[in-house]
Amino acid sequence: MDCTLNFARAIEWLDAKSRDDHAKDPAHRGEGVVILIDEYDAPVGHALDDLAKANAIRARMSAVYSQMKNRVGCIRFLFMTGVSKFTKLSVFSAPSNIRDMTWDASLGVKLLAADWPRFFIGLKSLYAHLPYGPTEESVQEFSYERVLYTLLATQGIEVVAEDRQSNGRSDIVAKHKRGIYIFELKVGGPVDKAFAQICAKGYADPYVASGKPIWLVGLSFDPESRKLVECAAVPHSLN
Repeated sequence: MDCTLNFARAIEWLDAKSRDDHAKDPAHRGEGVVILIDEYDAPVGHALDDLAKANAIRARMSAVYSQMKNRVGCIRFLFMTGVSKFTKLSVFSAPSNIRDMTWDASLGVKLLAADWPRFFIGLKSLYAHLPYGPTEESVQEFSYERVLYTLLATQGIEVVAEDRQSNGRSDIVAKHKRGIYIFELKVGGPVDKAFAQICAKGYADPYVASGKPIWLVGLSFDPESRKLVECAAVPHSLN
């Protein structure tokens, strides 16, 4: 069967299933399809020594990816990575519903240098431009976690999502030779609540023996505007 048709049918089937699951159990995590595409431009890049072949591949990719645009109502979240920007490769025609979220690598440097004011400014800007599906009435905490996880991981930082521990699980733990960064996210709650949870659950305890600096980072999102509205970082203290 044609891969383009397969892709289209997969989107529709997964969308229908997610909505059915959500209807049966409201606790089910949302409706719609999440699509993650890594190195979307790799097929074209591998064929650049043969321009005719590269153009043929690009045309084929355009046909496949157009299925997403035609089914935007089915897609809850789309995230793509690639060497070239999608507008340069011309895989998408009139991509009005896709936003470029290329992250300035300097934000990774700011994190590791504990330059929190600049790091938070960059993070707020990114979340402010984050697109959501047209049928998505609310955004749950894990949606924000997923974006933060991806952004940190692209900076060569080891990232653990939902870090399971003896007394619970922290949202995100970023590990680097320069320090440990424990992120707790709240939707509709203040950062004070995030810090209180980190301390009450002892999320930093497993990393004290590493001898590395440990930072506790609280992020608060407004459920109405879907923006990062409050953020703070404090060094972990053994006292």
